[in-house]
Amino acid sequence: MSDNYVETLEEIVKNIEQFNRDLKKSDSKLRGLLSMFRHWYCINKNGKKMFAPNKFIIFKDQNENKYRKNLWNLYGNRSLPILSKYFEKTNDKTLLDGLIEFLGEYGKKVNRLTKTLNDPKGGIYVLKKDYEQRLDKLCGH
Repeated sequence: MSDNYVETLEEIVKNIEQFNRDLKKSDSKLRGLLSMFRHWYCINKNGKKMFAPNKFIIFKDQNENKYRKNLWNLYGNRSLPILSKYFEKTNDKTLLDGLIEFLGEYGKKVNRLTKTLNDPKGGIYVLKKDYEQRLDKLCGH
């Protein structure tokens, strides 16, 4: 599985979208894991903020079934250097509030290591400026 890391912003966006689609399914098992995730990645697509955890978005063509099948082989710390090409950590409290609201829709709370925005063991990450413009082009803006 280690050879299947995402390489492009397009692959990452696809995975973030897939995570959000999978969560909406009434039988989604991902919901039970939401409070365990510590590193959350956020994109603004078509005016809507979308969140997904690093462990989900790091592998190509990810979906809930693949994620659950490989759950114990996923090492989130390996994802940070790969994703840091496109994302940077933020201390934006409004994004934390947005993540709290997002998880609250599923009856979950934000992991305490995510809430401490300056803790290296968790956080919220946003696209770097150069890639925000690229995402806008992908979305047709």
